[in-house]
Amino acid sequence: MEDVTRLPERPASAVTTPAGDWGRSGQFSPGTLLAGRFRIVAPLGRGGMGEVYRADDLKLEQTVALKFLPDALVHDPARLAQFHNEVRVARTVSHRNVCRMYDIGDANGRPFLAMEYVDGEDLASLLRRIGRFPQDKAVEVARQLCAGLAAAHERGVLHRDLKPANVMIDGEGHVRITDFGLAALAGSVDNVRAGTPAYMAPEQLAGREVTPRSDLYALGLVLFELFTGKRVFEARTLNELIALHESDSVAMPSSVVRDLEPAVERAILRCLERDPARRPPSALAVSAALPGSDPLAAALAAGETPSPEMVAAAGEQSALRPAVGLSLVGFTLAMLAALAALSQQFSFIHQIPIPRSTDSLRDRARDIIERLGYRDPPPFDSAEGWSFNRDYFSYAAERQGGTRSWPEAPTGRTGTLTFWYRTSPSMLYSSTNSMLPSAGDPPFTVPDMRLIRLDPAGRLVEFHSIPPQREAPSTRGDESARSGQAPSTRDDASARSGQAATQMVAAPQWSPLFEAAGLTMTAFHEVEPRWLPRSESDVRSAWEGPLPDVDGVTARVEGAAYGGRPIFFSVIAPWTQPATTPTAQARPRSFREVIPAVSMMIGALILGAAALLARRNLRTGRGDRRGAFRTAAIVFVAQTAGYLLHARHYASIELEVARVEDILAYTTLSAATVWLLYMALEPYVRRFWPQLLIAWNRLLSGNVRDPLVGRDVLIGVAAGTVGALLIASLQIVPQLLGRAVTPALPSPTILLGTRYAIVGALLALLRSLINALQVVAIVVFLKILVKRNWIVLVLSTLLVLPIAMTGLVQGQAPAVEGAIFVAGVLLVIGVLLRFGLLAVIVTFYTFIAMEIFPLTTDPSRPYAGTSAVVVIAIAAIAAYGFYASRGGEPLFGRTLLD
Repeated sequence: MEDVTRLPERPASAVTTPAGDWGRSGQFSPGTLLAGRFRIVAPLGRGGMGEVYRADDLKLEQTVALKFLPDALVHDPARLAQFHNEVRVARTVSHRNVCRMYDIGDANGRPFLAMEYVDGEDLASLLRRIGRFPQDKAVEVARQLCAGLAAAHERGVLHRDLKPANVMIDGEGHVRITDFGLAALAGSVDNVRAGTPAYMAPEQLAGREVTPRSDLYALGLVLFELFTGKRVFEARTLNELIALHESDSVAMPSSVVRDLEPAVERAILRCLERDPARRPPSALAVSAALPGSDPLAAALAAGETPSPEMVAAAGEQSALRPAVGLSLVGFTLAMLAALAALSQQFSFIHQIPIPRSTDSLRDRARDIIERLGYRDPPPFDSAEGWSFNRDYFSYAAERQGGTRSWPEAPTGRTGTLTFWYRTSPSMLYSSTNSMLPSAGDPPFTVPDMRLIRLDPAGRLVEFHSIPPQREAPSTRGDESARSGQAPSTRDDASARSGQAATQMVAAPQWSPLFEAAGLTMTAFHEVEPRWLPRSESDVRSAWEGPLPDVDGVTARVEGAAYGGRPIFFSVIAPWTQPATTPTAQARPRSFREVIPAVSMMIGALILGAAALLARRNLRTGRGDRRGAFRTAAIVFVAQTAGYLLHARHYASIELEVARVEDILAYTTLSAATVWLLYMALEPYVRRFWPQLLIAWNRLLSGNVRDPLVGRDVLIGVAAGTVGALLIASLQIVPQLLGRAVTPALPSPTILLGTRYAIVGALLALLRSLINALQVVAIVVFLKILVKRNWIVLVLSTLLVLPIAMTGLVQGQAPAVEGAIFVAGVLLVIGVLLRFGLLAVIVTFYTFIAMEIFPLTTDPSRPYAGTSAVVVIAIAAIAAYGFYASRGGEPLFGRTLLD
């Protein structure tokens, strides 16, 4: 087949205007020297806006094209301004498919433009000569047209006069968009109707507006001619052309060329939509809609950085096959069921009996406080919650000789899980760090504050009360003080020491406390007190005796009273450790302590480098500001909603405003961190590995039902369940091997209701994004330095390992843990390299959500509701992924529906 984009061998002077005509009207003859630099070779063409010559630049020794204004327009200020505007605007666009503009000069009072010389023919002349292009050549030319127009739009430049006469094709078939004489920056168009009416969009003809989508309409008209050899509208007058536009009667390209591919026809007709909002979002989207399109490969091969719009328009567009999507959904559901069963079997929390609900334990705590004599006045505020303690694990491991078992766990006496309830005569306003009151926040220092701890069965574990700051006269003193008579002078030794006053106070009753703790007081014998209460006391006692339900374990009970009422009571098991235990001497850091330090160093290096790169990308205009803002906005909204739902709220406007300010300050900082990382990394990912961003950019642009978005979500959820299984294996495998390992404990908020499951789901998004961006930073920067992918994979695994191990490594089964962590890192990096950023974010999100909340198959467990919320949420994400992956096609395929 003849290559119609290659011109026949003929002199350049015959490109547009016959040489004989130029002999009569041309201003410069061959050989004329202009501005002491340019020697005229031959005339190339003439139009209403100027005359074009081929010339040799003697200074740079290259061929250029010189464009002069016609004589009649040399002194026209408007035309001169337009002439200057052409070079000013065109120089902002640098692309291989846009004719390059060099400079503006003057020759004997006649201004001229020096531009790239294209040894070829304009598209209008070529179409008149050959009719239409073969489809494969037309697609090639169309794709280059789209790339050039997209480059102009990316710089904010509207061409406003795109037509075949302003498209040059050189002898190699390369396209150049020329003539930016009417071009303008978007939003600064004065004369809307300027241009060639036959190639104007309806809104431009009507004088309403000119936008990038107006250029896309002109692009559709040009593509129609390119593929069919015919114009869309054949009109003899402007009024007739306007009438044709208003009739909205656009001919189908397939009615002219019957074997035209449907994809080509769809792309053209979308450009020719009368409503600008229904046209493609960009020229790159038009290019992506053409058959066989791969704009990313073309841009990378040309050494260019594709724009975010080009990235979003690239990649797979067709729906995922139903069999593949349903298989991924089925795999995810099967993994959820397996994880729930494994969690029920091996997770430590399932070994702790929790027979009473939070509400029941709260009532039990109030009843105990009242029985101890603390009835009046009623507390102004109260709070409750759950807490975990790890002291028992070390004791059990040492006693069992390193084997993996917790024989006392089913008794509920280990203190691993306790319910706490506290009251206060003032508002319990927690610090910014916690958002919720806890057993120690706000500090337990105000008089008449009380704190009680119960085990899950409602047995008393600990009680504290802060006595009044000023004691009442009847608390200490002699009988005369209590009867209202003036106290006598106490001059004996016991009065001076205060012992007499102490003896006159009623002895505290300890039996109700022992009874509340489920202990038999007669089974205990008194010993010397060792544990101090949190405040002043006048009586201290201690006992030792057997701990019920636990064979061979002696418990210690400590108590203190003030003014005849107990202010301290604690059941202390052998494994109980003081709140702060100072170390006798410095010891070398363990492997478990070094890993977080290494992870923090890597994170700090990434953040520091991100700050420098983000600043550089902002100054050079390379960053995707819109994508960074939308990503940060997602984090800000999710974090703010999560903390507002998590935090305790108060009737005081002052306190509530302060709490909201704290939340907004923290969430703004989180969003700013994500924005910084995105601005720093995204341009480099787009330059060296743009495929990683395709689905993410489509999601950010609002294409929530895009097939590629759905596919990556499905992959991410499925991979996330595998990641959750690997995390669970850190507990399961050592148990199966009989190794000692400290059990993982979830957040105690899981016992407070499903509200906190929703909070956890919202707050997990930040961790997912940060972790994903850190992995992307490591992988992409290594990709820049190292060309071989397998080396990138190995080095990335080594650098990501410390981040993955932070908070999870135990160091008690190094070989097992190391293998599991390597498998997890390879899973994450493999998902990233194969499917991209969106898939790896969903992967992180899925297993982080299941790490926070343990799954259970027992509906009687108090956290069964949160477990159900997590399972339903992950299943819903998988269902959404399948729905989106079908891209509007029937969900289960046409065969089933038919």
